[in-house]
Amino acid sequence: MRRACLLLISSSALLLAACSGGSSHNRSANLTDATAASNTPAIGAPSATPPSAAQSATPTATPTATLSAAPSVTPATPAPAARTLPPPPPASPTPASAAAALYRALLAAPVAAEELPDGFTAPHVAVASFFINDLARANGVIGELDVTLQGPDASDAIIYLVFPGAEAAQAVFAAQTPAAPYTNASSVDVPNAGFPVRCNSFGGDGPSGYLAGVTICNGLIGEVEVAGFSQALYDLGSQPSGGNMDAALALVKAGAAHLATVRRNP
Repeated sequence: MRRACLLLISSSALLLAACSGGSSHNRSANLTDATAASNTPAIGAPSATPPSAAQSATPTATPTATLSAAPSVTPATPAPAARTLPPPPPASPTPASAAAALYRALLAAPVAAEELPDGFTAPHVAVASFFINDLARANGVIGELDVTLQGPDASDAIIYLVFPGAEAAQAVFAAQTPAAPYTNASSVDVPNAGFPVRCNSFGGDGPSGYLAGVTICNGLIGEVEVAGFSQALYDLGSQPSGGNMDAALALVKAGAAHLATVRRNP
């Protein structure tokens, strides 16, 4: 049986139980705010052709005279006019810079109440690092954002991990494993979600000696991994099989819809 009184435990403390992608190491549960110049040699004008003396005039009956012809000078060839080059086109943004801009836009965009499923309120967007593990770092993760919520479970949240490109996000999405001491209770691919979704459920020792079940539904949307997170606490002696699957699935879909809104209105 779940203990209802345990739902009052803060969301940030209960995030100690989750994981997303790849091998896990120590994680913090605190939610925190992630041309050389060329010298062109000078070209001198061609030198003038030296003047040449003219031949003597043909003698006539008049006294002989030597006439000097005017010197012939070859005009200098003018240097070619400098070409005015058009300015270079503006550089196209790299995938990484575009992803970083998307991360900043997500951080600046509040989640409206009408974007949330029924039963969820008080969304709070903050920079975080809880779900950034070695695999995410190896794939160049730009940053994590957590949208913590008040909901039906001990802890509910929407998680965003933004990567430089879709290939990096795919590598993390394809390697979801739980953090110790949790073990997989189930893993299921969700069809017809409009994007790839996989829900993993874990069970194990929770905070303060309680048992905890976690369900996290990870969605892959381009360079972003978005997740719906639910954690529930159980009485000692229970066999927790996970968190609230319905809540986690509803939250990943709400997170995807919010991401689409931010993309349309950066």
